[in-house]
Order: sequence, then C-alpha cells, then structure tokens
Amino acid sequence: MLDRFEGWLQCIVSHFRFDPSWDEGCPSCSAGADEMSTGLLEHLHVRDTSWLRLATPPHKLERYKASKGWSFPWYSSYGSDFNYDFHVTMDDSVEYSD
Repeated sequence: MLDRFEGWLQCIVSHFRFDPSWDEGCPSCSAGADEMSTGLLEHLHVRDTSWLRLATPPHKLERYKASKGWSFPWYSSYGSDFNYDFHVTMDDSVEYSD
C-alpha cells in the first residue's frame, strides 16, 4: 500500500461504491468524485498528502472513469482482501467481530 502514497507522507483513501453487477458507479460517490479538482489535489499535496479512490471491478471502473473525465488516482480492490480487512464490503456471508 505504501507505493500508493506516491511519495507523500499521508494518503487519503476514499471508497467508491461500484458493485460488479452495476454498469455505473454510485451516484453519490460519482458526485463526490466530480468535485475533485486539480486545485484541491494541489492543496492536499502542499500538505504532504495524496488522495486516491478505491473501487471494484477494474474493467468497468476504467470505462466509467473515462466517461466521466476523471484523471486522479484510482485503484481496484477487486480480488483482494482489502474491503474485508477494512469492513467495507456488502458480502452478507462475512461476519465481523469487534
């Protein structure tokens, strides 16, 4: 995960809801992504912070991202344990303990 920091000391990870059965990302998540501007990224970088979006699945994500014109960093958690590790999955078969 450290390579995702892109040289910055801090990294904000934002989860983007995009179920593999969907053709488009979550409307609320999309609205938030629309607000990410070059100026806001520069503001974060001055504060030694990077920002990225994390979503799944990669093939649909790339198509959707291109259709929206988003150029900020995106990564896919598809096929990994990341969403389970951070309790951000909608898999009813997984029970979490506190």
